[in-house]
Amino acid sequence: MNWARVVASGTNQRIGFFYAVNPDCSANGDINIRVTKQPGTVETAAATDFPNFERENIRYRCNQQKVRGQQVNYKSAEKYIGSDTLELLVVFPGGFGQEVHLNINVR
Repeated sequence: MNWARVVASGTNQRIGFFYAVNPDCSANGDINIRVTKQPGTVETAAATDFPNFERENIRYRCNQQKVRGQQVNYKSAEKYIGSDTLELLVVFPGGFGQEVHLNINVR
């Protein structure tokens, strides 16, 4: 997956939220996030937030409540302005994985 984000220089910004839920909206297990290419400062933390399932998904009703997941935060070096990249390996319960490449525009 390729994502793009814009982040204010020197600020700690949430740039991703990953979750795995059952059809009843309960957590399906733990998510492991590995930073495979780290620019500025990247941190992951357990968090709860609203998911974003498409209408056709059996879990669509879960969008109305917060679910458990992992949040990814990014912070550039102080006063840095320019491009940055970040790569993640997200391992979901059941052995599913997703490689995420983020292009970050630091302003």
